[in-house]
Amino acid sequence: MEKKISVITSVFNGEKTIEDTILSVLNQDYINFELIIVDGLSKDLTIKIVQKYADNDTRIKIISEKDKGIYDAFNKGILNSSGDIIMFVNADDFLFPNALTGINKNFDIQNNHLFAGSLSMINEADNYNKNIF
Repeated sequence: MEKKISVITSVFNGEKTIEDTILSVLNQDYINFELIIVDGLSKDLTIKIVQKYADNDTRIKIISEKDKGIYDAFNKGILNSSGDIIMFVNADDFLFPNALTGINKNFDIQNNHLFAGSLSMINEADNYNKNIF
């Protein structure tokens, strides 16, 4: 069964990385998602970059207001989400191809309420530093 996935991204002054994050979500083969970007009133070009994509894709929601930090931003995203599954992808993170398909496929295998996946850490030169499973 295809579930709606809410991807929540918290960002503050993330103009260098936010576009890669957005594209990694939009380029998924899975289409039943919403991307909620919670911006803490960035002072750089972050909101302009985000708005460019939101203007062309109704699955993107923007919340841009002062917050009390990343967990406050996450909570705002959760309160504005409508998905069956909620996940967090920070503004300097990205999803590998087919990630949302894998999450949808595997989420209910054992009727769990929490799902954790693997993580690969890379540096700015796109060199893999560490894999965490």
